[in-house]
Amino acid sequence: MEVVHHLLRGKKRRQRIADYFSATVPAYAPEEFSSHFRMRRETFEEVCRQIVSTGHIPQEQMRGREIIEPSKQIMISIWMLANMEGYRQISDRFNVTYSSVYRCFMRTCRALQCLSAEKIKWPTGAWANEVMQGFEKIKGFPRVLGAVDGCHIEIKAPQEKYHPLSYLNRKRDYSVILQAVCDHTLRFTDIVSGWPGSVHDARVFKNSPLYEASEILFDGDSHILGDAAYPLHRWILTPYKDNGNLTERHRKYNFVHSNTRQTIERAFGLLKGKWRRLRFLDNTKLEDIPTVITAACTLHNMCIENNEADMDICVDVYPDAPATNEPVNQSASIKRNALAQYFWVNSQ
Repeated sequence: MEVVHHLLRGKKRRQRIADYFSATVPAYAPEEFSSHFRMRRETFEEVCRQIVSTGHIPQEQMRGREIIEPSKQIMISIWMLANMEGYRQISDRFNVTYSSVYRCFMRTCRALQCLSAEKIKWPTGAWANEVMQGFEKIKGFPRVLGAVDGCHIEIKAPQEKYHPLSYLNRKRDYSVILQAVCDHTLRFTDIVSGWPGSVHDARVFKNSPLYEASEILFDGDSHILGDAAYPLHRWILTPYKDNGNLTERHRKYNFVHSNTRQTIERAFGLLKGKWRRLRFLDNTKLEDIPTVITAACTLHNMCIENNEADMDICVDVYPDAPATNEPVNQSASIKRNALAQYFWVNSQ
């Protein structure tokens, strides 16, 4: 007992910032708040309202623990997504325990995942027409409903039971894949996440709900744009493969296609620039990673919905996936050739 008493007396209490949430944050000027939390104060309040409405954030005492008010739980979570700061530093900043940080974070992420069905949805009706008009204004590519691509989210090496080699991507980093479609405003309209980093983009695509529902989602000869890693169909148009014998018409088509499709690369850049935790998910359980990614994508759309200005853009240097070797779809090839001719004639 004397030894235990001695150890307890000698144990140092962690020094935490007592008033960061209650005094420092309210004193932030508008630009300071936006810089730290990647959104205006008004947007944060609206995000809080919608997250609390899901019922995922407890507002009463649980199992004897002192309640952390909902807005503080959400602020901790948004700080986590917006910064690469470690859990211990975040617990000190917000004067909560280390374990509380992760609990608050995952509660908020699950709430945002709950909101994702409302915030990340496929354009239909008048909105679909608005999206197609928006894409056409970029370089004149008609009937485009979105741009699709895959993005790698780096993670720490998974445990052996998860077969870590399957998560090694072509850069020899461990990662999971986020496949997304965005509209002309960089808003995500479809996402799939969690596939191991070694999987080819085409395989992720073919196993996605988007691929399965393609006959329903694309009418009136509409389509999305993908890079050479994707298969060519009437509803997903890819560039001509450059084997050294492209015609001027083919090059013109590829130019218009590339400039229009780059929208998705900008969307990924904005996502990782605003929610920097996605640059490397080091302390997140593997089974929680899809939830965290979905939460970040949902917040991304909520910020666009509230007219948040673009923050820093993160430029990924990850190489494009190898081109698919699938047989050419003849009806899709005819459609692509007609568009190449259309762009060529209009450029003369």
